[in-house]
Amino acid sequence: MKRIYLILLSLCMVFSLCGQGKSKGLYIEIPYKGLNNGRIPVIEVSIKNMRYKFIVDTGSPFTSVTRLVVDECQLSIADDTRKVIDVYSITNEQPLAIVEHLRIGGIPVKALQAQVFDNNTRLFRCSGVDGIIGGDILKEFVVKFDSQSKLMILADKASRITSGKLEWKKMATDFSKSYCWVRLNNGASDELLFDSGNEYPRILIDSAAYQQCKEKNLLTFVEEEEGYGADFKGLHGQILFHKQFRALIAEFNFGGHTLRNIPVQEAPTTSIGFMMADLGDIILDYPRKRYCFIPFKDCEWKDIRNKANCGVIGSNLIITVIWDKELSRTITVGDRITQIGDQTFENMDDCYRTRLNLLLEQYATSGNSTVWFEKPNGERYSLPAEAFL
Repeated sequence: MKRIYLILLSLCMVFSLCGQGKSKGLYIEIPYKGLNNGRIPVIEVSIKNMRYKFIVDTGSPFTSVTRLVVDECQLSIADDTRKVIDVYSITNEQPLAIVEHLRIGGIPVKALQAQVFDNNTRLFRCSGVDGIIGGDILKEFVVKFDSQSKLMILADKASRITSGKLEWKKMATDFSKSYCWVRLNNGASDELLFDSGNEYPRILIDSAAYQQCKEKNLLTFVEEEEGYGADFKGLHGQILFHKQFRALIAEFNFGGHTLRNIPVQEAPTTSIGFMMADLGDIILDYPRKRYCFIPFKDCEWKDIRNKANCGVIGSNLIITVIWDKELSRTITVGDRITQIGDQTFENMDDCYRTRLNLLLEQYATSGNSTVWFEKPNGERYSLPAEAFL
């Protein structure tokens, strides 16, 4: 009943806008569900009155749809293509579909050209979504993420979303992405992409940024391990690189509010994920190029500290990084995981294969929680799943 009420309310707002102009303004609340333990917002949209699930991705400059949406809605394919560079700088030429009659929360969206991806693209297949809402749509609105109510709010003015005096900070919207100005504990300012499509529970920073933080003594502790094939994936696949690190930034100022001991990890690009919304309300004012962060009381960053990571290299599931010193005495980078519980590598759902914790939760039952390994020299050994948790 609530969903029907929200839809009817949305339509009434749209009709009033269309019939009487924009003088009454725009304000609409859109429920979202959290994908991957709440780390990525997913909303319901409609195209030609057909309902689909789309990720809201502030880090993507353009909207995307799957081939399923193109076929079901009989969307026209444009003559040209678009060079799509994902967050890890992997480039592909993607066909474009002309999307008309798209509605978000009942709000009609202007016709646009959306990137088309195959239904088997891992991101869409494993997440069960049909597309991505990108910055080419979001840039028209003031957007608020309210994680406590699980709502995304769209408005034409920030004053319709919240009352009272707010502390606004600069937001660059280069290529329709949301780059927020932040400050570290030495007072230095920099741009950081707020990427609601980023599920990682820590700030991701590239190697150059890490070296700068290290030289300026901004990191309270550092863990470094050699590894390869790390679990970072963009639209086009998995990137391979040779070194990872984890650390804490002593102080991190986001939107004028200081957070302490924030975990960071190496990645190909620098960004902060949707977990930031767990700490407070985030308002992105795209038209005025500014953002606001309203922290919850006693907010604290929850870091998930895996003891090891794995990745698919060729047709093998390989240990790529070991963070735990005790664990490193038994396993080594490059060892192959051949079986978890009753599941061999060949039988594992490939949506779980590169997430060791999820693999253990999925396959390591209380009755059979053994993890089997094989070293490069062929030697086999096993460990209980509890050793990784």
